[in-house]
Amino acid sequence: MKAIDKTISMKDKIKVLLLAPNIELPPHEGGGVHLIEVSRALSKMCKLKVLCNCGKDFKEKEIEFYHTSAGRFSLLDIRKIWKLAKDVDIIHSRIDPFEIGGLIVAKILKKPIIGEVNRNFLAWEKRYSIVDFFFPFIYLVLLLWLKLIVSRVDRIICVSESSRKSLIKHGLDEKKIDVVSNGGNPHRFEQLNEKEVKELRKKLSLPENLIVLLMGRLAPIDGVDRLFDVKLKDINFLIIGGKRKYKRYIAKMKKKAPSNFTFIDSIPYEEIKHYILASDIIIAPFRESSNKEELGPSPIGILDAMAAGKPIIASDVSGIREILSDREGIITNNFAEAIQRLRDKNLREKKGKAAREKIEKELSWDHTAQKLVRIYNQEIRRKLESAGSSGK
Repeated sequence: MKAIDKTISMKDKIKVLLLAPNIELPPHEGGGVHLIEVSRALSKMCKLKVLCNCGKDFKEKEIEFYHTSAGRFSLLDIRKIWKLAKDVDIIHSRIDPFEIGGLIVAKILKKPIIGEVNRNFLAWEKRYSIVDFFFPFIYLVLLLWLKLIVSRVDRIICVSESSRKSLIKHGLDEKKIDVVSNGGNPHRFEQLNEKEVKELRKKLSLPENLIVLLMGRLAPIDGVDRLFDVKLKDINFLIIGGKRKYKRYIAKMKKKAPSNFTFIDSIPYEEIKHYILASDIIIAPFRESSNKEELGPSPIGILDAMAAGKPIIASDVSGIREILSDREGIITNNFAEAIQRLRDKNLREKKGKAAREKIEKELSWDHTAQKLVRIYNQEIRRKLESAGSSGK
């Protein structure tokens, strides 16, 4: 922590270029939420430039945002990356499949580069479409890309220990891989009393009885249909989200869902907090991946719910126990039994309070940024020492 404090107090902050060309802002799903929250936290400690798929007028205090529409094919915008990278101390590049623009520029300019693997892209999510047929070929291409490209960055960060183990299993140098989990933002969530929750529910047209909320992309791996067997008719299940590429699957789920399920399409990030605060329980019934790769998530939806002081029910998949314990929620595959236990208001409040405290003490975005800055400093120092020794 001493190295972090020293960096923060320096008059000249380190200069960072954060590359996320495949991420859209303003945020409407997890990748965008991660980018905006990490950027806000980093801007307190670094001089930050961010290249992403944002509106050309998108602005944030203390952060320089630059627009690209190149997506994961950032090589198409390599001139812009070059221009932005020339005067920075380090490049932090989100590693999505086939994103190599940042790596090429870093190697030519001899800048240290951090590669962020925010999800285990080798963990296959069954699509129930023709894409599943081509999975073996896609897997081999991704594995080759991992070994030939990702291995060449100076340092790799991933969001969970299980993701780290997966990368090591496939031949990446374990000394180069660090775990930096996602975070939650407790400042987004005011604590409401019972009367205020009732008023909020009325405003959102939500019922008064117990509400269990699931939010996310609504991919098959998110496990919405696992809740259909929960025979608790007096419970209202609120399902929010849905990514375009899963629209056929989501349409099927809507048809199959019992009458006590309400689906709401994706809503802006700044508005989702109202639905979290209005709910009693947050649930994440994840499935494991369809192949033998560990999913290893660090779900922002769970972390946001913890920041809001809500109890969590989550399935026991790899990565979940790294952020959630029985103190803050219930980790189980028996969702009906867990919901029955959390009918107890006192137990909900106890677990919700513990969840918020954990975010404040260990898992806020500020904690995430502090870990990143420590890694930045280590790599900048290592690069300088390497340049000094080679010049002798």
